[in-house]
Amino acid sequence: MSCGNDIYSEDCVCSTLLAIAEAQEKIEEDCQTGCRRSIDELKGCVKPRGYDTIPILLTIDGRPFSAVGASRSKSKDHNFNIYQSFLFRVSDVSSSTCCATLELLKPVKGHHCYESSSSSSHKHESSSSSFKHGHSDCTDFCDFLDLIENSDKIVRTGICVTVDLNDFTSVSCFPAIDTN
Repeated sequence: MSCGNDIYSEDCVCSTLLAIAEAQEKIEEDCQTGCRRSIDELKGCVKPRGYDTIPILLTIDGRPFSAVGASRSKSKDHNFNIYQSFLFRVSDVSSSTCCATLELLKPVKGHHCYESSSSSSHKHESSSSSFKHGHSDCTDFCDFLDLIENSDKIVRTGICVTVDLNDFTSVSCFPAIDTN
């Protein structure tokens, strides 16, 4: 057993994300918040129920990890909507390689999505100009945390990235949420 979950691996982050992926596919209370509590909420072991996602933050050497992805634009003015996020949903984890597919999550306030987009024509509540792959400065991260805290909902983007979980030093789980 590793990091408070039922799957053993030499890599704590990999083990935790494997447990999250399994719990999210299937849709014990130790802490008020954290990965174990979120997994148990998602499984329905503790109230409340109806959640489908455990949002996660990852760090590399103590720095928040962000990823950038794109979706096709429906606008004729540009080809893509570019998103940067620090918050992810685990889509899949390979237990043999510790590679994971993570979906970027985005905060929504009212009818407007907060986006980090350089080319989107959508109305932005906030925008970030820094797209440093894998790492970010404190300003981007702190701004993103403010967006999450002030959002009405967190939604799935449908944009996925593949990562090597062996590169990460920590995972932080938010309480389970409904992204629908």
